[in-house]
Amino acid sequence: MFSRFVPIAIVLAFPVVITYNSTKNPHEVFDRWKDRLEKEHPECYKSSGVDQGDVDDYWALIRIPSTKNFKCYLECMYRSFHFINDDGVINADQLVEDVENVTYDIVNDCNAERSNTTDRCEEVYDFFICVLHHHSVTPTAVVGAST
Repeated sequence: MFSRFVPIAIVLAFPVVITYNSTKNPHEVFDRWKDRLEKEHPECYKSSGVDQGDVDDYWALIRIPSTKNFKCYLECMYRSFHFINDDGVINADQLVEDVENVTYDIVNDCNAERSNTTDRCEEVYDFFICVLHHHSVTPTAVVGAST
């Protein structure tokens, strides 16, 4: 099961994880990742159909929608930053190397807890929530319907 998909919700969780244990201002960390995503991978916003308000609320408030479109926005970011491949297989080495405070133990633990579904967007989202819990980060809110 490990080789099939072990996403760390990193593309969105990593700003939270880095902020949690970083000496940098949380807004600086979030702004840096948001800018990088917008410049390097604007297709994630377009292809997922995510609501701009949901994206803005995440980056500004750590408000996490549970809508299908937001989950697919996360999945696109994982692929775009090469944290997962097109088949959903995680690149654990890349995650651990690139994302501060992410360990192989977290990758393994969260992989074991993810949903057993063929919906990759749902898998990424479940993993994302797991990573947040590993770092005892409580988002402002998890909102929306799980559609």
